[in-house]
Amino acid sequence: MSTSHRFSISVIPWTRPLLVLFTATASRSWVELGAHGIDIRFGWYTSTVPYGSVKAGRSAHWPWYAGLGWRTNFRSVIGLIGAYHGVVEIELDPPHHTRLLGIGMNLRQLYISLDEQERFLRALEERVVAPSQPTAAE
Repeated sequence: MSTSHRFSISVIPWTRPLLVLFTATASRSWVELGAHGIDIRFGWYTSTVPYGSVKAGRSAHWPWYAGLGWRTNFRSVIGLIGAYHGVVEIELDPPHHTRLLGIGMNLRQLYISLDEQERFLRALEERVVAPSQPTAAE
């Protein structure tokens, strides 16, 4: 599919002034399903996850105590969270190498709060082709 679809990262209005300090403006907070992968921008953080690494995409719950903004365990999980609603989880296998705050990690789980969660998941599903299952020999 040659067309790309861009989805805005959802941000709670009262957090906007703080996120803007870290360059996460509305024009710099999005996820785009491009020709070869998922292009991500949340302020200063950018990454492109190839579709070949996407194992699954699903709606997810992000607890209030996990916080907002750029969240990570510095091993395999990143959350780009501007709101507690509309969160998607993208499971990656093989892991995607990325850097957050200059620290490299092998990303296995990516959480993003989106304005159009269901539309994003449908569009992602159209682009990610599950590997064909081997058929039993007859």
